[in-house]
Amino acid sequence: TVAAKMPIKVPALNTDKIRNWTDGEIYHVITMGQGVMGAYASHIPAESRWQVVNYIRYLQRNQK
Repeated sequence: TVAAKMPIKVPALNTDKIRNWTDGEIYHVITMGQGVMGAYASHIPAESRWQVVNYIRYLQRNQK
């Protein structure tokens, strides 16, 4: 819902593009940023970043 309002479109987490990323690739994007997304390394501790990766995988598994 939020992505539709963004001037630069981001891929949905349930697309094949993101599903095919390794957990390490998702972690890297959270840590270093990508495109117009800034890095979150200084905002989210490393352990919590892995929890975000796990949550993304949970959402992907439970998508309807």
